[in-house]
Amino acid sequence: MYVGVFWSPKGSLQNSDTHHLNSLFKNGKDIFVSGFGLRENELWSSANNGYVQNLTTNQKMIENIHHPHSVFVLGDDIYYCESSTKRVKMNGQTIIQLDCGYTRGLSVDNEYLLLGTNSGRKTSKGDGFVANPADHGQIILDCKVLAYQRSHVSENFELIKSFDFLPEHKEIYDIMIIK
Repeated sequence: MYVGVFWSPKGSLQNSDTHHLNSLFKNGKDIFVSGFGLRENELWSSANNGYVQNLTTNQKMIENIHHPHSVFVLGDDIYYCESSTKRVKMNGQTIIQLDCGYTRGLSVDNEYLLLGTNSGRKTSKGDGFVANPADHGQIILDCKVLAYQRSHVSENFELIKSFDFLPEHKEIYDIMIIK
C-alpha cells in the first residue's frame, strides 16, 4: 500500500488547503483534478484562477475558471461546474447558465446531464457572482438536482426535471449516475 503525496500543485503549502482541490475523475489511464488556485486574500471568493489539470500528463487542460467543481470527462470532452458564475461548461464553453445557485455536483452520460446546486453567498449586486458558501455575504438559498436531456437536434441540453431539497438540505457535493 502506498501512503504519500502523489501530486501537489505549484505553490502548495504542506498540510494546508492552498488551492482547494475538490474533485478527481479517472478516465482510462488519465486522472483529472479541479482546483480553485491560489487566493488573493483570506476568502475563497478571491480565488479566480481555477483550473482542470490532467495529473497523468501534468498538463493544465483549462484555466481561469471561477471556482471549478465536479470535473467529469466523457470521451474527449471535459465538463465542469464554474460554481460562482452558476454555469456548467464543456471544454471552456458555457453549456448551461442558471439564474440561481452555486453549481456543484455533475454527472454526464451520452443522453443525460445531472447537475447539483447549493446555497451560496451573494457578495455584490453588480457582478452576479455567487461566493463560496463559507464566505461572507447574503445567503442565497438553493439546493436542487437538475436533470437535463441532450437534445436530439443539437448539442444543447434541455431541462426535463428539477428536484428541490430545501429546506432540509443546503448543499450537494457530488452526483453519480448508476445504471
